[in-house]
Amino acid sequence: MNRYLLLTISFPLFFSCGESKMKTKSEQATLVSRIGRIKYEIISESKGNGVQIKDLSFDTTELFKESKSIKVIFNIEVAKEALKNIQGKGYTSFYFNLQCRPDKGKAYSQADEYADKKNKNIGPDKICFVSQQTEKTIDAVIPYRFLEMKGGSHDLLFTISAYPAKFKKDTVESSNKILDYISNEPYTAIEARIRIVAPKLYKVVIEVEKFKLNTKVVDPTKFDFSMGGTGYPDLFWDLYCGEDFLYYSPVIKNSILYNKKTGSNPFYCTQDDIIKITVADYDNGPFNKQHDIIAIWKGKISELHNGKTDSLKLEPLEYMLLQTKIAE
Repeated sequence: MNRYLLLTISFPLFFSCGESKMKTKSEQATLVSRIGRIKYEIISESKGNGVQIKDLSFDTTELFKESKSIKVIFNIEVAKEALKNIQGKGYTSFYFNLQCRPDKGKAYSQADEYADKKNKNIGPDKICFVSQQTEKTIDAVIPYRFLEMKGGSHDLLFTISAYPAKFKKDTVESSNKILDYISNEPYTAIEARIRIVAPKLYKVVIEVEKFKLNTKVVDPTKFDFSMGGTGYPDLFWDLYCGEDFLYYSPVIKNSILYNKKTGSNPFYCTQDDIIKITVADYDNGPFNKQHDIIAIWKGKISELHNGKTDSLKLEPLEYMLLQTKIAE
């Protein structure tokens, strides 16, 4: 998921950029367009000198990234004058953020995905960050499960904003820089409202009871290197919904049997979202830098039995037993 920084993150706030404010209701010119497959209405729009957010498009007709989702596409233009304006106030880039607030459900910001990336390397011109004059298209995918809405008709308010941002100076020449802070005041923003029919969501917990390697298919001594020779794998399992990581189990070292019952936190999904369960060998030593994938199961919750034990058929495993709890 291309993800952005949450607006409420506690970054140091130094300046408020841009003189213009959101138009009042009496001032705004309502525009209704049909682009893609969903009609939208412009609710408000501010004008930031040298920055434009335009050509919005909303689409829910496809299964994006293995999750039932809303896809948002918009174009941006950033002029030299806008960059010069914020550079005079200590900023180096613009950060573009997308928020979605449903009438009944959970507000979501693409910034959530970047919330833990403060003081980490981020490309200053990667997707949602712009540090030079440019025109480009940004697209974002918001899975329905993030919004936690009941199935049926809903009004959603989208806000797309450009915020002045700053990257730390780096003595080493690199395409990635360290993010310093983002202003809490938008340089420009646009709000649009759409109406959609949301699919039914289910609240799910997946618990793995145990699994065992099939030693006729895989050689367990080939996974880990040890000072005494070969070693068995350090087993764990993890869980994804669509492309989003949900859970990582504890590791059982040097074994072909994982017999510790472990379970995910509750998560929401539609009946069409793809669930992925991976069995792997944990590697983080001087000789192994990457986890070895042993087996992968991909399917939908409709393929699992609510409240009963399922035995997944995976060739590298003799068996994998799990229970799924599904609440409507």
